[in-house]
Amino acid sequence: MKTNKLIRILRLLTISEIKDFRAFVASPYFNKNKKCIELLDLLIPYSPSFSDEELDQSNFADSIYTKKRSLETLKSVLLRLLEQFLIHEKFKHNYEIQTYFLLEELRERREDQHYDLTYKKSKKITTQKNRNNSIYYGEFLIELSQLEMSYQKMTSRKTNAEQLNKVIIAFDKYCLSNHLWLDNVVLNLRDFGGEEMNKITNKLVEQSQVFIDFAKLSPYKNEALIKMRLSLNHLLKNGTEDNFNLLLNNLKNNHTSISYEDKVHFNKFIANYCIRRIIKGDNSYYKKLLEFYMLAIDIGTLIEGKYLHPKRLSNIITTSVKANEIELAHELLKKYNKYIAPEHQDTTRTYCTGYLYYQEMDYTNALDHLNECIKQKSAFGMAAQAITYKIYYEINESWAFRAPIKSFMTKLLRHSKKQPEYILDGYRNFFKILKQIYKKKHDPNYSKSKKELILSIEKKEHLSDKEWLLKKIQELG
Repeated sequence: MKTNKLIRILRLLTISEIKDFRAFVASPYFNKNKKCIELLDLLIPYSPSFSDEELDQSNFADSIYTKKRSLETLKSVLLRLLEQFLIHEKFKHNYEIQTYFLLEELRERREDQHYDLTYKKSKKITTQKNRNNSIYYGEFLIELSQLEMSYQKMTSRKTNAEQLNKVIIAFDKYCLSNHLWLDNVVLNLRDFGGEEMNKITNKLVEQSQVFIDFAKLSPYKNEALIKMRLSLNHLLKNGTEDNFNLLLNNLKNNHTSISYEDKVHFNKFIANYCIRRIIKGDNSYYKKLLEFYMLAIDIGTLIEGKYLHPKRLSNIITTSVKANEIELAHELLKKYNKYIAPEHQDTTRTYCTGYLYYQEMDYTNALDHLNECIKQKSAFGMAAQAITYKIYYEINESWAFRAPIKSFMTKLLRHSKKQPEYILDGYRNFFKILKQIYKKKHDPNYSKSKKELILSIEKKEHLSDKEWLLKKIQELG
């Protein structure tokens, strides 16, 4: 049952959503089958993971049905209710769509007075909201309903024309925002999507100028979301530091006027752009990426729920070092570690401090912190061990390279089952090649040449700290 479709979707719910789903199923308006409530009550104690072995026992739901076919039918009914609940959850957070359906019901039932009050209320509320595509779409539907109402009331042609213009502007905002969004998604893939993606991108660049010009017209240019998507479009098409600074300033000035989801999307685009420039050799973008990370924390887009993810803080510290801002890195670690969940603060601080000591070549203090991090069996275990081996390489600790790295990796990977396979491959290859470089450094008769070592690095699809390994090969005599 643990692999059942119903269980897979239940795992996606938070604790509070599971409670709400229980109330949903218990409502006689949505569900009149009491067996569904009984089945859900059996499942809830295993939330949120629903991974207990008892779920797979053949007699798990015998208190409800002993007949397997009846139980399967009941699970299907509960799954349909879960799907309806997810639709309801999405719907209840979209005020504009709710208002549109209410307006249409009132219009069709000829309740003109309440219709007018609801329409006026919607105009006051939507002007105060953070903008996103669904709000643009909802506003278009509301204005469309008002146009239908003006025809129904047989108002003057002038009134109809004015309302039609409102519908067109609302629809244009929705189309413009979506078109710029899709443009930016494609442009963001330009350097990673291969030849076919580049063809699509080049065609898009040629054809989309009309939308860009349209977005600069007076009804649209002051819309924060359209303005920001337009500045992102300029950055992704043309690059330049001015375009980057313009987008960052737009984000600083307009982030309160767009939805959280859109802020997260901008977060990904800007971070990816900086990383792309760094990969191309423009190391000045480490400072820009650091500036952006600090802004992203301030506006809340790096925070998941209540907390900053430990890996994100380590990325900020690493970026600070790459930007030659080690003193600032110490300050940021002290400032931002409090945003980490309490149970992870100690290990995050230990790892990041060890990393900073390593960068300052204070190897004794670095090893103390990194070894403590490895003992804590944290998510930083593999990264900490990789740095300790870099230190062993620098201080010529031969015992570390005589010891079987394979046994260490086996032990370490037992505590890293949630890591993607490509990351594990990256660490495996790192330790394997580092051991070969160490042999080359200390054994003049070692069979592999520098050229062969470099070639073996280039052949690896997944490799951690590739740049550092290449640097160490170049330092060999």
